[in-house]
Amino acid sequence: MLSGNSSLKDLTFERATDLSALHSFKCGQEEVDHIIQDELPYTLTTNDLYMVKYGDEVVALFCLQKDTHCLFLSDSAKKNMHMGSKPKPDSARREGEAFWERFYYDSRELTLLAVKEGLRGQHLGSFIVESVVEKLANDPDEKHDFLIVRALNTKQYTAVPFYKKCHFYAAANEIPGQNLMMYRIIPKAGE
Repeated sequence: MLSGNSSLKDLTFERATDLSALHSFKCGQEEVDHIIQDELPYTLTTNDLYMVKYGDEVVALFCLQKDTHCLFLSDSAKKNMHMGSKPKPDSARREGEAFWERFYYDSRELTLLAVKEGLRGQHLGSFIVESVVEKLANDPDEKHDFLIVRALNTKQYTAVPFYKKCHFYAAANEIPGQNLMMYRIIPKAGE
């Protein structure tokens, strides 16, 4: 079993080929467990499923959408990024004002992130997010500026504070009870 941050380096990320581990995996959030058990196998044509393992134990799952997803930023989100102190994507520096006039932005989507029940609070989720961002940033074929999530935001549970800690920003105003589209800039290697 994991015991502290020193064990994070012992985690392995494997693209899932055998889905039998999904049958016993539970994160403890009823809505997410339902997705994992009942819906996830049907979404694998559009998502790559990764299992995060500690030894032979699956301790977390995440899905990264294979194709480009469009990020629609509200005018206030664009203004905050453009004029504020938030980091700006590499494309914004290259394209100048034309970048800010776009209607949407090509992005990659982290469609699922689930940490095994009993292991939350050990920084696994944030470690996974940082690992995904680093992989995308160092991939010479990756052309997207943003990683996006639809943060679960229900009465029973919200992932919004977690993603804020992971340097994601709201793409629009938060509406209580609705999942929130959030984005994070994918830095280019060397930034």
